[in-house]
Amino acid sequence: MDLLNITMKDGSRHFLTRLESASFDELRCHLEKHNEITITGHLTDHVTEVWIDFEFRNYCFSVNNQCGEYWFFVADPSCPVDILRDLSLYCTPFLKSDVHLSTSYSDPSYVLKQYMKQSIDGSVRWITLVLLILNIVGLILQYSWPEHGGLHFPIRLEGRSLIIALYISLIIYSIWTAVNWFNHFKKLRKNF
Repeated sequence: MDLLNITMKDGSRHFLTRLESASFDELRCHLEKHNEITITGHLTDHVTEVWIDFEFRNYCFSVNNQCGEYWFFVADPSCPVDILRDLSLYCTPFLKSDVHLSTSYSDPSYVLKQYMKQSIDGSVRWITLVLLILNIVGLILQYSWPEHGGLHFPIRLEGRSLIIALYISLIIYSIWTAVNWFNHFKKLRKNF
């Protein structure tokens, strides 16, 4: 297995890239299952990005998701190759192998497949909840001040057509939010 040797500005070594084929919660749980790995930090906005810091055999590591990939870093670039290889061998079966050999990110069908998967797997649960709340606020405002109501982007809607559009989007966002939260909790139960 070939390991990367890319030195970052902070001096750490980027040694492994894998496809983001599992959620960051699943990856964190997978790392925690290894008896030699201790999670030392976890930072995420629960929507787009995560940093997981951990120790493995007295070396500090980090993993970050970038552009549909997980990037693995070791703080000490002189970390023995055997340790890097052992960590790589532990994570590779869980995550799909080398991205550059298996996937072209310029392929629109891949991007659509990833979007479709992520749009219902719980990854966008907060976004869907915000959209649902905004839709409910829009309905309340439309009923409270109908004379001031109107939607001007991307098309102009007023009155009955606006109410119909708001109810249709309310149904869509409700279903989308419910599916995302259900799948998120389903993954959490599966991992624990």
